[in-house]
Amino acid sequence: MNDNLLTTNCCRFIEQNSSSLEALQILHFIRETKQSTLKNWKTVAYYQLCYVFSGEATLRIAEYSFLLKQGSLFLLFPGMSYMLDAQSNFVYTYIGFLGKRANQFTDKYKLSASNCVFNNLSNLERIWIDGLAMESEMLALSAESVLLFSFASMGKNFCHIQNGKEVEHTKLKKIKFILAKSSAIYLSKYSSTIFSSCF
Repeated sequence: MNDNLLTTNCCRFIEQNSSSLEALQILHFIRETKQSTLKNWKTVAYYQLCYVFSGEATLRIAEYSFLLKQGSLFLLFPGMSYMLDAQSNFVYTYIGFLGKRANQFTDKYKLSASNCVFNNLSNLERIWIDGLAMESEMLALSAESVLLFSFASMGKNFCHIQNGKEVEHTKLKKIKFILAKSSAIYLSKYSSTIFSSCF
């Protein structure tokens, strides 16, 4: 692993093999550490999935403000204007990407300017570090793997708030289905395992 990649700004571009927007196109893998690049309003031209390694910052998007800290994962959208008001030790990495599958992610999780920050995902740190430091020949595959795993982790903890009521997590829906359809014998044998694995 190249330690220099982990302590300074870096941008690793990924060669594009296809112009088709049907696929998920990974553009680059970037690490930001220099505060001078952060305290200005910017407009994004593509999706950016960002992971915070250290420090704290306030992400400003239109009328919304979000506190970012170590383990925060946040998504910026094409055409979105934003600003990061960061402390001196704020370090984050992001993957730039486009494509039809990118739009599917935002639709699936109902992501928007008001719902684009997910905290307490420090378990992702190692995969982001290793992904950024991957050899050039494997960088495209590595970056896509990091992106997909991060979306999966985000989805695992995802609960959407709609009309003031919390929509049930997918696992809870599955449990309710099992409880509704299963016999008493099945429940006595398996229900405790289901609940212990989910909670």
